[in-house]
Amino acid sequence: MPEDFGKIALVYSITIFSFLLQNFGISDVLISRNKAFYFWLPLVSTVSAIAAVMCAIITVVLAFVGGYIYDDKEIISLILVYGISIPFNTFSVISDAKLRIDLRFKEISLVQITSVFFTQLLTVIFALLGFGIYSFVLPVVFISLLRYLMLNRLANVSCFFKPTLRFWKYIISNSTWGFFYSLFQRIVQQFDYLILGLFVSKVTLGIYYLGYSLSVQVIGFLVNAINPVLFPSLMKVPKNKKSEIKKILLNITNILAMLGMPFSMWQATCAEPIIKIFFGLKWFDSIIIVQILSIGIGFMVVSSLWATSLKLQSKFKKQAFFSLYSSLIFCGLIFPFVFFLKYKGAAIAVSLYYIITTPFLLYFSFKYYLITFKEIIAVSYTHLRAHE
Repeated sequence: MPEDFGKIALVYSITIFSFLLQNFGISDVLISRNKAFYFWLPLVSTVSAIAAVMCAIITVVLAFVGGYIYDDKEIISLILVYGISIPFNTFSVISDAKLRIDLRFKEISLVQITSVFFTQLLTVIFALLGFGIYSFVLPVVFISLLRYLMLNRLANVSCFFKPTLRFWKYIISNSTWGFFYSLFQRIVQQFDYLILGLFVSKVTLGIYYLGYSLSVQVIGFLVNAINPVLFPSLMKVPKNKKSEIKKILLNITNILAMLGMPFSMWQATCAEPIIKIFFGLKWFDSIIIVQILSIGIGFMVVSSLWATSLKLQSKFKKQAFFSLYSSLIFCGLIFPFVFFLKYKGAAIAVSLYYIITTPFLLYFSFKYYLITFKEIIAVSYTHLRAHE
């Protein structure tokens, strides 16, 4: 039911602040210092263990705070069950980073495909067995353990380590900025649910959640397939060869523009017939959400490499500040639009955010590689021509 989707949207949004500690920016730092992976392994394992404990404590606190704010005791139990996956996800970051350093993307893809398949399969099985809304969180716990074991075996990373905090400042300084970057990005991704949940019913929030989930499919097809591969691959290119990296960044951005916007526009056009064919009457209000969000999602696809560009330069601090500025713009749009237009306003605010921020994020992150604002505009023009 829509109410179940509304509750699970709140659960995922409430836990973003604690679940961010699972990574703590460790992955990007390890990849950027790829040749010294085993030197840093005992330290990052220790830091990950500390982060897992902190994450678990924060999750318990957020469970009760979230249950109180949204006046729903079931949210508390959902978050507590969901939180069991924390330690497995935290330590999976290390072995995942090792596979990316070695460019073993085939193995990473197989793990990802296996995880997604069995997550969906278990969700359906639990739902058929009558577990209701818990069908969303129980599979996550089981699959997080499975994924941890698979990644560790493939990366040949031991589950045991000797605790140490030696040279911790060298890791924490950059990983902290990576953490703040992830935090502000998660605010952009989840804050609309948290604010919308204060002004509308869980049924309406569930409708918005479904619409948003459908609209970001283009991200899954394009961005999520390219970004994890691009960063570790480009780290192999000597940093003094700016012209090569510039060409790669511009070419991939153009490809994303040519594919992303037509796909998102097709998605907006087909939203009504698809939802009416495959979903019940109670979901028809999500059609307008998909249509509005699809416009912004096209711009989101185009801007997706800005963070990768800064990671290549090891400018984690600048990446965090850009993420902060963009999150402030997002919050500034979400509050008034949600207050006056409710769930449609949330969709409009999200689309406006990506339309406004895309050229600036690309320009300020790409300019190190001598990419001019004119070239950024040219990418946007290609973006618009793709739409035509």
